[in-house]
Amino acid sequence: MTVQIFKVPALPNGIAVSSVGSCVEGGAFLLDFTKPLKFVRGNKWLPFPTAISVPVIHQSETYAAGYTVAVYRWTPEWRAIKGLWKLVETGRFQPQHKPSGPYSGLKIIADFATQFPEFSQSP
Repeated sequence: MTVQIFKVPALPNGIAVSSVGSCVEGGAFLLDFTKPLKFVRGNKWLPFPTAISVPVIHQSETYAAGYTVAVYRWTPEWRAIKGLWKLVETGRFQPQHKPSGPYSGLKIIADFATQFPEFSQSP
């Protein structure tokens, strides 16, 4: 499964991300541009990055709780996300995250599990 990025009309200042193609109303996860991307390298036979660990933030959070999602090199979102971070670094894009409501840790966990089921399963 791959993640998808999209705009949410109710959140004009952020870019939402989900692996199920939509977000929970009142519980969207947004790209967190305050944190850097982490490139995940392949093994010794694949020394180049094969995935990006992308920081995300729940729309009600005032600070990032440390959620990340993986974006793989062979998906279209790989280039889009790298490009967005480059725009932020150069100052040509300045997203603003404004918490949208009351913070509830359990709701955030439930929203993450709903929108990223493959990342929420235990091994």
